[in-house]
Amino acid sequence: MARRRPEKPIAKQAVEFVIFHLNDKSAFSPFTGTDWDAWHAFIPTVRLYGRMRDDATTTALKNIVSCAQRNADVLACFKKAIPCLLDWSDEVSLWHRIYPRMHLGDTKCLMPIVDGPRICKHEHSEVRSSGMEPDWRECRDCGALWKAAS
Repeated sequence: MARRRPEKPIAKQAVEFVIFHLNDKSAFSPFTGTDWDAWHAFIPTVRLYGRMRDDATTTALKNIVSCAQRNADVLACFKKAIPCLLDWSDEVSLWHRIYPRMHLGDTKCLMPIVDGPRICKHEHSEVRSSGMEPDWRECRDCGALWKAAS
């Protein structure tokens, strides 16, 4: 019987997935030791969320992400890892539950994440300016926000 090659750990697969989809080999360079600890807790918890889809798992994900830096580059890695474990549609819906709407004065807006080139199942969808800043874009189909490449 032929020997099977051992599978890569899911956290390592997720790193490769994020680097590919953000098109940035240095996507994880701003990570600190604490960010890596949060990353290694986040990945299996997202996988668990895919099986359970309950409020307790969502709360656990919120707590894990709150341990990471509030740096847009770091948060983009966490956000982009979601479709590696679940589905593309879950990236936006779950991220909005993990990192909810932020209040800026009287205006409610989503905390947009700079996550590199837009890769989404709606990539051919018409996009519009988000109204927040001229360089932020919003998908007309799913409402996802991203920063336009300069």
